[in-house]
Amino acid sequence: MNPPIRVFIVDDHAIVRSGITSLLNKNPDFELVGEAENGESAISKILEIVPDVVLLDISMMDIFGIEVMKKVKSHSFCNAIRFFMVTNYDFDEYYYRSLKAGALGVVSKSVSEAELIKGIYLVSKGQMYFGESLSVQDVLKIVADLDRINFSENDPENVHLTDRDIDILRLLLKGLKSKDIAEQLSISIRTVEVYRSNLFQKFNVATPNELGSFISSSQKLIQRINLKEKYL
Repeated sequence: MNPPIRVFIVDDHAIVRSGITSLLNKNPDFELVGEAENGESAISKILEIVPDVVLLDISMMDIFGIEVMKKVKSHSFCNAIRFFMVTNYDFDEYYYRSLKAGALGVVSKSVSEAELIKGIYLVSKGQMYFGESLSVQDVLKIVADLDRINFSENDPENVHLTDRDIDILRLLLKGLKSKDIAEQLSISIRTVEVYRSNLFQKFNVATPNELGSFISSSQKLIQRINLKEKYL
């Protein structure tokens, strides 16, 4: 009898972790060996436990899942770990980036329990999986097409932005402080700080001035966030 597949869960929503834990505990083929609610703690725990499969949320509040994967994979003793990414979105550039960083699978959080179990099992065996609605061949063709057009993670036109990202980005580039942004958008200062940190991470910058300079290099993105007059 084969030993169970050792799985580590990383997701910043407790209800998601609880649901996946319950699902795995029902299946003797899997053993839950740990979990983390954020990227920082995930890295240290994964390096200590060295699981077979990491089920990793792409979009977390502190560090993007792709960065967590890159940092873990930078350690040679973690080369055997398989990464299976989950996301709130359908196919987008994060699928591409996850695969280029070394993930073997990506699925939407809307997949069925059966699909998630199947995906964890296949990824643990070194196979690729993207849910029943996306074949491996289709995904690899899209990746190849993006490679051909020189898709760049550092191109601001390729950075995925949510509506809230755009709201906060627009106000940041107007020079507003976190407190003022929070008041204007009726959200907490903590929420603003989290989005601010994620935006800096997405664009690989450290200050609002660097962010403005980076945005100004893309006319398409300027138009998208209605800042054309300010930055042309």
